[in-house]
Amino acid sequence: MTEDWSFADLKRVETLWGPHGYHRYPAKFIPQLVHRIIESYSAPGDLVGDPFLGSATTGIEALRLGRHFCGSDISQVALMISRAKCIPICPRELSETWKQLDQQLDTVRRVGRRQLITEEQETISAIDIARATPEERFFYWFPTAYRISLEDILLKIFSHSEGNIRTFFLCGFSNILKRCSIWLSGSTKAQKDVCKVLSDPLAEKLDQHHCLLARNASLW
Repeated sequence: MTEDWSFADLKRVETLWGPHGYHRYPAKFIPQLVHRIIESYSAPGDLVGDPFLGSATTGIEALRLGRHFCGSDISQVALMISRAKCIPICPRELSETWKQLDQQLDTVRRVGRRQLITEEQETISAIDIARATPEERFFYWFPTAYRISLEDILLKIFSHSEGNIRTFFLCGFSNILKRCSIWLSGSTKAQKDVCKVLSDPLAEKLDQHHCLLARNASLW
């Protein structure tokens, strides 16, 4: 009987379990495909490499199957996501850090879930993104109120975490940025949408909690 490599019967939730669902990333392989390839063409203790690491689907499955893993990527975001997914963290330490961080996040000012106001639209229209400075790019993608809220959240992550736990929470922080900006929803390219309803950064902290639950439910 020919083995089915289409995995057509899988539901989305079955491909995003545990650490595989930590962070959105374009063009992901489903873990079942990678799992089967590693299992078929390597043995426990072998070294599996991925020179185009992406979001570390290969790394997770290699480690789950008892292989060693080495990966690289030109994208610093990809490397951060991969470290958050592949480096073991003590569940107790992670839970304790989250409790402290969660209390501090409650002090962040809520900006609400809303569309841009006229003043914000005018600010964006006045910026030539092709020639913008780094500071102007922040003003372009993130309205002031959202930028301040995100900065406050980021500072609290740096103040209440360190090492691999900090990397884990920075991964969660990275995952909320698009929803709190004018980046066109569903687009992998940098396209603006001035009619978009922006998410409240503080409300998006739930992503951190979901990641925490996924981490503690994983096999590390």
